[in-house]
Amino acid sequence: MIPLDVFGSESAAANLLQQVCWRDGVICPRWRSDRTVRNGSYREYQRYLCQNCDRTFNDKTGTIFAHSKVALRRWLFSIYAFLRFNTSLRQLQCEIEVTHKTIHRRIECFTRALDAPSLDLVGPVEIDEVYVSAGKKGRERDQEPHSRGLSTRGCGSYDSDKPPVFILADRGTGQRYVIPARAADESTIRLL
Repeated sequence: MIPLDVFGSESAAANLLQQVCWRDGVICPRWRSDRTVRNGSYREYQRYLCQNCDRTFNDKTGTIFAHSKVALRRWLFSIYAFLRFNTSLRQLQCEIEVTHKTIHRRIECFTRALDAPSLDLVGPVEIDEVYVSAGKKGRERDQEPHSRGLSTRGCGSYDSDKPPVFILADRGTGQRYVIPARAADESTIRLL
C-alpha cells in the first residue's frame, strides 16, 4: 500500500491546483473575462467573483475535480499513481476508498482531457461545417418513416437531430481535422 500522507494536506493540494489553473491569471470560466476579484473562500479553495456576470467560482470550477465530494489530494494521488506506476483501477479504488464506478469516471475524464487534439495550423486554413443527420427510425419500404422526437429542419445543434461537424483543412501542411461541436455559432468557431 502507498500511504496517502505523501500528498500532504488538502490545503497543499488546493495550492497546487491554484498554481496550475491560474498561472496566466484568474479568468472567469463562463465569460473568459479577467475582471475578477477575490470573494472569500470555501473550505481550502479561494473563491472569486466575476464582475461581468456577477457569478462566483472557485479553483475547482471547470476542472475534472468540480462537483466531487472526494478530497482533492486523493484525486491527485490517484492520477499520479495511475500515470506513474500504472496502478489498476481496482487498486486505486481500495486506496482512496471510492467505488469502482467513481474512479473509472474520473480517470476517464482525465484521459479524455489528455487526448484533446491540439491543432497545429501553419498555413492558410479552410473551414466548413456539415450537419450530420442522426438518422430516422423505421425506414422500411412500405411504411412511413418514424421521425425522431427532436427532428427539425435547418441548422442543427448538439442536442437536436443534426449536430454540426467542422472540417478544417490546413493548406500549409495538408492536414485535415474533423471536430464535432455543440453548435455552429460564432463563439464555437472562435474556439477552433
